[in-house]
Amino acid sequence: MRTWWQRDRLPLFLFLVATLAMTYPIVLRLDGRWLATFDTDTYVKLWDLWWMRRVLTSGETAYFTRELFFPGGLDLSFHSISWTVTGYALLLESFLPTLAAYNVTILTAVFLTGYAAYLLLLDLQATRLGAWLAGAVYTFAPYHLTHTGGHPDLTHLAPIPIAVLFFLRAYQRPFSPKTWRYVVATAVAIALAAYTSLYIFDFLVLTLLPLSLLVALQDGRWRNGRFWQITSVMGVVTAVLLLPRLWPILANGQALATAIEQKYIATAGQTDLRALITPSHFNPLFGRWTQPIADQFEMNKKWPAYLGLVPLLLAILSVIGAVVRRQQRQLRLTWLLMGLLFLLLALGPVLRMDGTVFAQIKLPAAYLADFPPIRAVGRPDFFILGLLLALATLAGLGASDLHRFLLPKRPTWGVPLGLALGLLLLFEFWNGPYRMQPDQIPPFYETVAAEAGEFAIIDLPMGRQPSKQYVWRQTAHNKPIVEGLSARTPPEAYNYIEANALLMRWRHGTPLDCADLGAAGYETAVTQLLQDNFRIIILHKSSTAVPEVEMGYFTAVPIYEDAQIIVFDLATLATDNPCAAR
Repeated sequence: MRTWWQRDRLPLFLFLVATLAMTYPIVLRLDGRWLATFDTDTYVKLWDLWWMRRVLTSGETAYFTRELFFPGGLDLSFHSISWTVTGYALLLESFLPTLAAYNVTILTAVFLTGYAAYLLLLDLQATRLGAWLAGAVYTFAPYHLTHTGGHPDLTHLAPIPIAVLFFLRAYQRPFSPKTWRYVVATAVAIALAAYTSLYIFDFLVLTLLPLSLLVALQDGRWRNGRFWQITSVMGVVTAVLLLPRLWPILANGQALATAIEQKYIATAGQTDLRALITPSHFNPLFGRWTQPIADQFEMNKKWPAYLGLVPLLLAILSVIGAVVRRQQRQLRLTWLLMGLLFLLLALGPVLRMDGTVFAQIKLPAAYLADFPPIRAVGRPDFFILGLLLALATLAGLGASDLHRFLLPKRPTWGVPLGLALGLLLLFEFWNGPYRMQPDQIPPFYETVAAEAGEFAIIDLPMGRQPSKQYVWRQTAHNKPIVEGLSARTPPEAYNYIEANALLMRWRHGTPLDCADLGAAGYETAVTQLLQDNFRIIILHKSSTAVPEVEMGYFTAVPIYEDAQIIVFDLATLATDNPCAAR
């Protein structure tokens, strides 16, 4: 009997090669000076790594910080920190620079996601060729690859197929002492999903619901006491493992409801129907034709949702096998229905096509929007990540059918078939060279980090999007900042900012009006900030342009300036009041 390594060493090698190719040039830039990123949300994940390091070394609570929204602080209960990925990155930091460690977590996510789907398909009786193609569909889909550089916590999808694998084993294999191992393994995989990302946990729950119905109805299992025994033990173990992750969120129902509604953008964040069949505009070979189409999209302008011609054809072949030849009919139709469910959820409550919203065309998601696991996702396009496993499973089973059909007649066709399908799939899924950004934190931050004592910084312009850059730069200067963000920033976090006349105006982008603010009002606001231990103000230039609205508040001489920032000593503002001379 072959060992695990003998069976899987070739697929593992192929996944490794494909991962390095599809994410090129990440593997060549692991010197700590480059960041793999498609979106500024990446900066927040670097802050998560910095914050977790502080929690572990200083004993601070993980669910509250005074480093953001100083001096009041920020509740992190609803922040989307990935405990597993951050912990893994901290381990990598023991022998890699921070940015290199972070980049390796991306490579790991892509590699393990594909291999996990491969293992599931082997359990579903796919051939090794079909299983590998399923893993490739699952991990190399443009939507998944792009999100590795934007929302990396969303892309460590391996717990989903692993949980499904052990879940099906627990119910469908003959009862034995191993059954309880499968039960515990299922619970651990579900918990791993939750500690990785609550979105992934959500997708896993929605994946297991139809599969639970399948295993309950197959052979009338629901009438058997053993079925309920397995279900009860699995539920209890899962609940115990999930409690530390979910309790801080569920403890305050009103705050949870507010957080969910705050991020619910279903009518703006749905998948464009045409995006599903439009190759990625990031692919240099397709971009000249697909870029004009993608320019019409909303979410899919940044996050291409192309499902692929090869996967769709193989999935159709799989469904034909289920309907006509009755191959794994119940299983395949369950995956088909699951895929359709995720597809409908991804399309949102109303149809969007070619950038146009057809508000009069209501879709099923409009009637499911109040179901908590659906509403909590907030952005319908995220459901594409749930759809990918159903598509990958059907495509893998379809490829297996094709493989088994050809093998007896053309035994030498196996390798050419695998190469052709694999290369075609990778070609149509290619997103082009992975975007890399050099580490551009100004040297001034090293000076700030070296200054003794605790004091706080005001970064301008203010706002959620600029704050993503500021929290990354906080990891260099290690000082509290007046603003910041979390995945779901509670409104009360802005109480201090709204109570200060200057901060309030800066937050809303209000130009200086001395007739309204007055010299006394300006001085009072500055005095309060000094008393609360703020020391410097940093104006961040946009494309080397000075932010005019904010700059209008300063007549003092900067203490530092370079191509990226202008820095003022807050104390000089008290004596150099721009409203005093008006």
